[in-house]
Amino acid sequence: MAQNCSEPYYTQSDDLAIQVIWDNPSLGPIPFVATPTDPETIGQTIFAEAEAGDYGPVVSYADSHRWYSTLNGALGALVVSPTGVQPADTTLLVAPTPAAGQTLQWSGSAWVLASFDITLSLSEAKTDLINQTNTNSAAAVVVQLSAYSPVQQATAPDITLLNTLDYPGTDMGTYQTYVDAISAAEIATINSATGISELYSVNPSALPFTPTASGTILGCRTDNDFNDSSYVTFVSDTLTEADTELFIPATSTVIPYILPNQFNGTSEAFTLGNYTVQIRQSSTGFILAEYICPAGLPNVVVPF
Repeated sequence: MAQNCSEPYYTQSDDLAIQVIWDNPSLGPIPFVATPTDPETIGQTIFAEAEAGDYGPVVSYADSHRWYSTLNGALGALVVSPTGVQPADTTLLVAPTPAAGQTLQWSGSAWVLASFDITLSLSEAKTDLINQTNTNSAAAVVVQLSAYSPVQQATAPDITLLNTLDYPGTDMGTYQTYVDAISAAEIATINSATGISELYSVNPSALPFTPTASGTILGCRTDNDFNDSSYVTFVSDTLTEADTELFIPATSTVIPYILPNQFNGTSEAFTLGNYTVQIRQSSTGFILAEYICPAGLPNVVVPF
């Protein structure tokens, strides 16, 4: 009875060694190199059965660079990729873990993570990544519009004025501007690449179409005045302090980020009874957070 093996290919130019994926009774699927002179009978048996075609056609040594299989770690999940030169012993190579949108591929000398087929030509790879970027940006916009039914969207006087699903105070026009800027920057990076390896780090699935920031501000009001304010902490993977501003909706007052006090409210900024403050991205008007500025002495910590 033939062994439970698959994916046979020659690993030597003299055709005296065949690697297969052997479904080992104890270890499960593992790469196994069989030879006619193997000191273990099972190795000789698998080689003979592979040569006889019991596991399907044996891929030639010349063609074996077109695919390979390996274990990610000694007993990890089986990883199969259609690209790369077959390493001498892939079981000794620790493969990185793909992120969303990526696949694990062999470049010929190392494992790489990429969100495209690295056997594509440079122009084909760029087209693939640009298409992914545009698809993901369009999907992000659809998500923010999903608070409205198709009928509501179709009958809205101006769809750009509809509020986003996840960002109260930010309309769809502002969100679209943000998404367009992120997409344009990604596409510019893609188009600037002069080699395939430069595109390995490009992953359209990881684009920050959901901007985030967290931190605290020192600030307060005295009657209608917004007192000097500054960031105590600011943490974001998608935005910078220099591209943020304080905005007072009641008076349309913009207070830019200016050192050393970061946000310095030196003039009356509030309408009595309305103390709403927004933290937003300067370049797009995207609202990160909204809060009511508290009354009291300076340096009241306001989290956002």
